[in-house]
Amino acid sequence: MKRLSACAESYFFLILAVICFGCTAPDVSGIKSSALNADSDSKMSEKSNSKAIDWDPRIEAPDLTKEEFTRMCAKILKSAHPELKVEILEPLLIEYSWGKSEESGFMQLENAWKSCASEPGNRKKRLTGHYSNFVELDTEYIDDPERLSGLVVPLLRTKSYFGDEENFEAVVSKSIGADLFLVYGLDKKNNISYLMKYQRKLIKLDDASLLRLAKKNLSHVVSDEDGTVGFVEKDKYVMLLCGGDYESSLIFLDETFEAIKPKVDGRYVFAVPSRDVVLIAGDRSKSAIDFMRGFSKKYFKEGDHVISDRLYRYDDGKITFYE
Repeated sequence: MKRLSACAESYFFLILAVICFGCTAPDVSGIKSSALNADSDSKMSEKSNSKAIDWDPRIEAPDLTKEEFTRMCAKILKSAHPELKVEILEPLLIEYSWGKSEESGFMQLENAWKSCASEPGNRKKRLTGHYSNFVELDTEYIDDPERLSGLVVPLLRTKSYFGDEENFEAVVSKSIGADLFLVYGLDKKNNISYLMKYQRKLIKLDDASLLRLAKKNLSHVVSDEDGTVGFVEKDKYVMLLCGGDYESSLIFLDETFEAIKPKVDGRYVFAVPSRDVVLIAGDRSKSAIDFMRGFSKKYFKEGDHVISDRLYRYDDGKITFYE
């Protein structure tokens, strides 16, 4: 892990401009995608497909409702994947299931709606980066233990990330302190799906061995991302960067904290407002911590793929709330 280039810093300051100065978020579909599936996240590192989604004309209507938006998304998903059974459970929540299995997946549309709701007339553009979510969604049903073992990676999440208690209960998770959880994901080509409890039973490893394997897989995955794994320094705190998919997962790697140790003053305090934004400072740097606190609350309110607006301590692998 190393300090990143000016290119990486430009992405960092883009985020600061959007959040701190109240700018309208620019269209960064080539860098960042906004939709969330409750059992799969789109991969920000995947380039957006040049094809356009065939949205209903009412997508641009000022009076578009969550219910209408959900019906549009369900129609697009069914059209792209006729083999799936698609059902709307509630506004912004779709369930899809495979014909050969009773297992199902959930598409949580809250982040997609948040990214476009306030911009009638510009919604198609705001949703450009969602092609892979609706059309190239990887709905493959995986029940091969060897394949599952090769894909599993650790993810940092909160219960609220899943939008629904039932969705959270279906995935493999473990509390790691405060309100944070280790949740196991599967690193697929177009998205990051979650390791479901029925799939966990197929992997013949104990919990400790599974975590070691997931960390090893993560190290390989982030090394293969377009951007170098590293950090940007700014005013006594650092921001982790690794391509937009696994920044929050870097918390699980010991080398992350070893690399930034010389850059922070005091015991580690970190903020993880979303899956792709992690800020770390030392507890002696009060100005940095004050900035992180304000930044996290604002990003959590206005950003997407949000995790938490709290600050956390990290002491030799133990995570607790800061203050």
